[in-house]
Amino acid sequence: GLGTACVFTWVIAGASRGFGGGGRAILESRPLLYLGRISYGLYVYHPFVAAFMTAMFLKIGHRLPGSWWVKFPIFGIGTILVATASWFLIERPIQGFKRHFKYSGARV
Repeated sequence: GLGTACVFTWVIAGASRGFGGGGRAILESRPLLYLGRISYGLYVYHPFVAAFMTAMFLKIGHRLPGSWWVKFPIFGIGTILVATASWFLIERPIQGFKRHFKYSGARV
């Protein structure tokens, strides 16, 4: 508990100042930037993908191994695929409408 809280506090404090060196290189890597772009879809779809994939495996007569180490990559890849489809088919087209609305910034 306390150790985890300290680690995440350090990460948040570092992010607020900006990371340098290896931390910066990792956080600016293409895979992490891509996951950040589709992160809303990852958040929204992950429980549905896990339930759907479990049901599909049972329907074809297979049961997923009970090990978290096996389930996590299977569900993770499935969720990334669904979130990617959502980004290109739903989210990005909707974001294209932004150009039609004027944004004046924050008011003080």
